[in-house]
Amino acid sequence: MTPKLCSLVLVVLLGTTTASLPVHAAPESTLQEKVSRCFKLRGSEPAAAVGIAESLLATPGLPVEEEIKSLCCLGIVVGMLGDQTRAAETANLIKARLEQNRQLPPEFRLRALSNAGAIFHTAGQLHHAEAAYLQVNELAKHATVHDAGVTRTVTLTNIGAIHADYLDSPEVAEDYYRQAQAAAQAVGQPNQELSYNRAINLVTLGRRPEALLALQQVESGGNAMFAERARSEQAGLLIDEGKLQRARTLLQKSLTWQRALPDPAGEAVTLVLLARLQRLSGEKSAA
Repeated sequence: MTPKLCSLVLVVLLGTTTASLPVHAAPESTLQEKVSRCFKLRGSEPAAAVGIAESLLATPGLPVEEEIKSLCCLGIVVGMLGDQTRAAETANLIKARLEQNRQLPPEFRLRALSNAGAIFHTAGQLHHAEAAYLQVNELAKHATVHDAGVTRTVTLTNIGAIHADYLDSPEVAEDYYRQAQAAAQAVGQPNQELSYNRAINLVTLGRRPEALLALQQVESGGNAMFAERARSEQAGLLIDEGKLQRARTLLQKSLTWQRALPDPAGEAVTLVLLARLQRLSGEKSAA
């Protein structure tokens, strides 16, 4: 069984700053465009997304909402890249800035805390993640139907990931993932990370035909990082079936892309699978 990816929040935080911009601040439209680009690139070009977030955070007079959005993007990406320390530090900064700015709209706080919880989750700090999830659920009681649906998707996804990754309860995780996908469909907001996590969980459950279909859907979903991770997992299924040459081709393609992105967490999974294939092929020195 290969490592599973903790679910991350896909939602780009919405809302505009209510305060007037300082004289030397960048135009608001430019800031918002950069934030949107950061979130857009987090899966396909994570290094570029980190650069955009760092550039935004260095902007003089950055409005607090854009600062928190930038921190959310940064935390999500560095967590995906395996930098748990920086991810946790970023999540703590998000919570601190929210605490210092209680005037922010409830919907904005809801989404920011959703992101903070997911970032804590990827950093392995489950007690902080669970605390954030509880706060999110409380805020959701006062949110719009759409935001409440998004929150339900995020929370159920992350609870499912806890059961899959830390509690070794894939059956329970599957139930949460199913509920999360239903919630995402209800608000018209598909979530590729959720789809990937559910596909991996189906592999763990031994439900191979469903897992293969789910992985193929993730691969065609348009996010390069998850597409390559899904390709590697499909190779793992081929290895189980003894189709080693086809598996090798898929793994080598994924490895090339993952090193270029870069995606060290995905690359690690691919290398584990490649080593397994090499042992089965009698290439013990290579493995």
